[in-house]
Amino acid sequence: MQAPLMAGRFFTDDDRDGRTPVVLVDENTARRYWEGRDPIGRRVRFGQDPTLPWITVVGVIQNIKPEHQV
Repeated sequence: MQAPLMAGRFFTDDDRDGRTPVVLVDENTARRYWEGRDPIGRRVRFGQDPTLPWITVVGVIQNIKPEHQV
């Protein structure tokens, strides 16, 4: 998938297994969770399981789906 980068950075070789987990989010997700704030450097946990790792947002990509489908 080749979505344009809107803020932050894409993944790098330094983001391999064993390192701090990182994620890219789309603009809709960034707006939903961090309205009016910079999402870069924020941490998220996907799912309800508290044993899941925190993942750091390193980049925001252009929306993949129109907002009404999110």
